[in-house]
Amino acid sequence: MYILCVKNNLDDAKEIFDKIIEKDKKNYFALYNCGLILLNNNRTEEAENYFKKCFEIEYEFSKALICLGNV
Repeated sequence: MYILCVKNNLDDAKEIFDKIIEKDKKNYFALYNCGLILLNNNRTEEAENYFKKCFEIEYEFSKALICLGNV
């Protein structure tokens, strides 16, 4: 997935993270990464939703909180 992001293939990377989330709804790291991908695509409202879900699951995950504050 990292390679997909580096190669600017963000939609494919998001699709993979979405499949991970589908199998494990509490995978806060996948939610966080989807939020980052959406944020990089200027889809801030959608990104905010992913960060909020991430923060709800793992409220001590500071990266999600920082991203929420920046959105």
